[in-house]
Amino acid sequence: MIYSYTKPKHGITNVLAILLFVNFFLRFSEGFSWRSILYFAIAVVLLTSEGVQLDVVKKRYRKTIAISSFHFGKWHSLVNVEKVIIESAKNLANRGEHKVNDLLVQVSFDNQILRVYSTVNHSYAHNTAAEISTALNVSIVDKTTENVI
Repeated sequence: MIYSYTKPKHGITNVLAILLFVNFFLRFSEGFSWRSILYFAIAVVLLTSEGVQLDVVKKRYRKTIAISSFHFGKWHSLVNVEKVIIESAKNLANRGEHKVNDLLVQVSFDNQILRVYSTVNHSYAHNTAAEISTALNVSIVDKTTENVI
């Protein structure tokens, strides 16, 4: 099972990218121009996002660059997994990336923490954390209630 997490983007970024794609196709239908290629390139850059994929079956992860649903990145072994963490985004210093009521599922290993899932639904966060912890044979720490599960 592969879990994917992509850093959220502002909705205006997607709208701007769509407008640039429309402009690209309108200009390209009139004939080749470098301006239309520039619109296309900017739209692709706006749709590109960073993220993480976690493969619990093969015990590996990769930091990714994603364009739509296509993810690119090098796989690394997931060794010395310590725990799975459920944490509220309001507890984190970097609040600009998530809404305050988001819950994050993270995997802690080798002094690193990977965010692998984000939701506003508490039961989804717990179910996902339970699936990951079972597959990796580690405990869950729920920092929203400070309980070890």
